[in-house]
Amino acid sequence: MNGTAPSFGLYIDHEVDERYDPIKSTDAACKYLKQAYAKFGNWTAAAASYNCGMGGYNGAMTTQGESSFYKILLPEETMRYIFRIAALKYILDNQDRFGFRLTDDVIYHPLNLRRETISSGVGNLVAYAKSKGTDYKTIRMLNPWIRSSSLSNTKGRTYTILLPNN
Repeated sequence: MNGTAPSFGLYIDHEVDERYDPIKSTDAACKYLKQAYAKFGNWTAAAASYNCGMGGYNGAMTTQGESSFYKILLPEETMRYIFRIAALKYILDNQDRFGFRLTDDVIYHPLNLRRETISSGVGNLVAYAKSKGTDYKTIRMLNPWIRSSSLSNTKGRTYTILLPNN
């Protein structure tokens, strides 16, 4: 969430939202889950709090006088979230039984990318993309954390921009 992201190292402003950076947001999610596990004592509660917030989860436990996920009523979205995780785990553990064995031709293969580190602005992303031998659409698809058509980077932060390695 907007308020939680900075406490887990994710930067947000009008041009950048690192919650959309797959690597940084995954690292932040892992930190959150470890912290929630330390607070609540099990992974189910940690996952539930990831969806409804540690405060929301803690409030439900306190209000309902229970300490187990399985004995508290949480918002419907959170309840569905937990059971979707459980269903996915069950399917992954039983792939052959359910016909979900993935072959090499259908699994994700990493893209051939190069990384450019910047600590100043690049200005207009269309012009930047053209100067790097690509297009605006590709820049935005590879870098979903860029949330604007420009990147002025007035605070001089260091960013890594992914580019196709042609």
